[in-house]
Amino acid sequence: MEKRVLIYAPTGQDAALASKILTMAEVDNLVVATASELAEQLLVGVGAVLTVEEALLSGALRTLGEFVKFQPNWSDLPIVLLTHRGADSPGVRQAILSLGNVTLLERPVRTLTLITSLQSVLRARDKQYQVRETDRRKDEFLASLGHELRNPLAPIRTSMGLLRHQFPGDPAVTKVSDVIERQVTHLTRLVDDLLDVAR
Repeated sequence: MEKRVLIYAPTGQDAALASKILTMAEVDNLVVATASELAEQLLVGVGAVLTVEEALLSGALRTLGEFVKFQPNWSDLPIVLLTHRGADSPGVRQAILSLGNVTLLERPVRTLTLITSLQSVLRARDKQYQVRETDRRKDEFLASLGHELRNPLAPIRTSMGLLRHQFPGDPAVTKVSDVIERQVTHLTRLVDDLLDVAR
């Protein structure tokens, strides 16, 4: 799992101060200077993004919006946004609507508040990665189970055909082979459904 916090605050001292605080708290972080660098680093991997209200106008909203729009279903990238007036500005309201998983921290932010907020969103991000891994293992198990169940069906069907061929008029063989045929057909459908779910 990527635990790194990307910090995008292109003006003022917010980026340097936040990085210093997070480094002291042993939270892996990287300051990015431009929206294009933010976009590149998002693709490398990220645990959370820390940005400021002013950065929304300098490309952060568009860059983050594109990333959030195309992130996988299991992912819900946490974004911590430092604001001056809470959700009162139009840019912040737009960020909340378009980015989804946004935590607002009103400035000035206390050091402990910043650290605990980011640790909290990183824990939630870790849970997302755990859910993704559990789903991946479940899908692998279902695919493996489906193939293991499918393998014996062909010999059973072939054996049933041979039995009918060797005893063509025997009513007992016909009755048993009809039961086997129905059950093999039913089991084949169930295995196909299982493989569809795994896909």
